[in-house]
Amino acid sequence: MKIDNFATVTQSIVMTLLVIAISIITYLFVVEIGIDVENNPGLLWLNIPVFGFVFFLAVRLTNTKVGDYIQIKPVSLFFIMSVVLSFIGLMIIVSECANLVYYLFPVPEEFIEMIDTVGSNNIGILAAVIVAPLTEEFFFRGLLLRGLINNYSVRYSIIVSALLFGAMHLNIWQMIPAILIGLYFGWIYLLSGNIWIVLILHAIQNISSYLLEMNEIFIPGLIYPIADGVQFQSIWLDLFGTALFMMGYLLLKNYELTTSPMQDLKKIERNRNEKSI
Repeated sequence: MKIDNFATVTQSIVMTLLVIAISIITYLFVVEIGIDVENNPGLLWLNIPVFGFVFFLAVRLTNTKVGDYIQIKPVSLFFIMSVVLSFIGLMIIVSECANLVYYLFPVPEEFIEMIDTVGSNNIGILAAVIVAPLTEEFFFRGLLLRGLINNYSVRYSIIVSALLFGAMHLNIWQMIPAILIGLYFGWIYLLSGNIWIVLILHAIQNISSYLLEMNEIFIPGLIYPIADGVQFQSIWLDLFGTALFMMGYLLLKNYELTTSPMQDLKKIERNRNEKSI
């Protein structure tokens, strides 16, 4: 029996919980057979079969095909430049938000060791740069967000997918930043109609801090060893990030109101609302 009108909020939650459950079962199995999970960042590559299984299960259970969720529309140079401005600004803003979370909820040593383990060798870094963006973007933006807009408003769909993206991390130190980034990635994905845009942004966001730290390039409050204690950015860096984000945001809003694929989604949303009246 095929599921119609995929995806609802309930279906999205179930799919996310299924990913979490399979990941936990896989983790327990790996521990059971004696693999040292704490010092083996290569295990992150197991996310590919886990997310892939749930993704294709959703496709099989619904009246859809893979192509429905993986859009690759062309984008303009103007759009790319606007995204670059807003993305750099967002990373600075999100970094400061993360610092506040670290301050309010002290980071345990286990979490710091987990992050350090991922960046301790090339296998872990490649997993963070390839596996995480590939699996998470195709699942949360490609599958869930594209499914949610079949039933809800664009804004509501972006919020739900971002909340699920944050919840999937299962810890508050990654959850809050992930929700903020998820809101942005969801908007950019629907604005561009191109899954590779957000996938590349996700990869850049994951690798940038590792590359800087590996080359011992530290920026107070932005790139620094959290084990040494929480640092906050300078007010000038916060203002600079906010200004960059707002410049890019305003340019993207203008793009949204003119030539973006978002106009088609808004039209569908208006037609759906008119039918429900």
